[in-house]
Amino acid sequence: MSLPPPSTPRSRFPAIVWGYFWLTISASADEGIEGRTILAAPSRMAVIRGTVWLTATLVMVVINVKTPPLATTVGASLFVAATVTTAMSYWMCERALRPSVVELLTKNPPTTPRGAGLRLRAVSAWVVGTGVPRLFLMLVAASALVVDYLRDRLAWVVLTFGTGAIASGLTVAAFTAATTADPIDEVRRGMQHVERGDYDVSVPVFDASELGLLQAGFNTMAVGLRERERLRDLFGRNVGRDVARLAEESGSMDGAQTEMGGANCEVAVLFVDVVGSTALAAFAARTRRDTQRLLRGGGRRRRTAQGLCEQVRG
Repeated sequence: MSLPPPSTPRSRFPAIVWGYFWLTISASADEGIEGRTILAAPSRMAVIRGTVWLTATLVMVVINVKTPPLATTVGASLFVAATVTTAMSYWMCERALRPSVVELLTKNPPTTPRGAGLRLRAVSAWVVGTGVPRLFLMLVAASALVVDYLRDRLAWVVLTFGTGAIASGLTVAAFTAATTADPIDEVRRGMQHVERGDYDVSVPVFDASELGLLQAGFNTMAVGLRERERLRDLFGRNVGRDVARLAEESGSMDGAQTEMGGANCEVAVLFVDVVGSTALAAFAARTRRDTQRLLRGGGRRRRTAQGLCEQVRG
């Protein structure tokens, strides 16, 4: 029986192109359908992979049903491979589609969590990395109670599967940690920009779960800080930086209006009434020299009034 030739990059290329076309080009102009298709692509990929693997597992168990130990071993091994492959395909597809998800969620930020949340991811990682390997070891132990295995053979089975379980569990845990830590790292870097006073910052939203809500919330906060800084700058330009700072520092937290009362000072006011103001205005409006003569005369009168004020104050 000859095996089919392995798939070459040339044979895989049409499938990749068709998959990319299906994900990026919509048959209709409905952006909502496009968005739902992109966000649901990792789950669809996981379902397809899981269905194929489970079907293969059932077929192999049925083929070896006359040999119960072999059927149990093959079925358990394929089931472990199915769970690990399904989880890995989900996370790899999610990471591969990150640019498209960023473009989608930048236009329409998420308001409610969608997709696999943090709890589901943590539980799935435990099931794939810890639960399934332990289940397989329990099946091996249960079969050892029924079938008289050789001690060396049983030891090799446990050691081999234990090593594979450690490797697969570490890989699944690393992917889960990466998908959880990446959005938090983006928000942390954005917070560092805000701490330095750089409010023109935004983080890419590439997750529709609770982490995506965190990223979208940071962008909303940054927009509010930019608007507040713009208003503070405009207020400072109109009333002065010191007055703006005083108003900000003396403002109460309960939303009450800030009282800008100034300072209490004792002043003396001298009222000067111009006698014959109508005739004086007519005289000043005749020529330029008359206006200059009038102003020079007014300057002498002001100096006389200032001297009188100084004598009164003394």
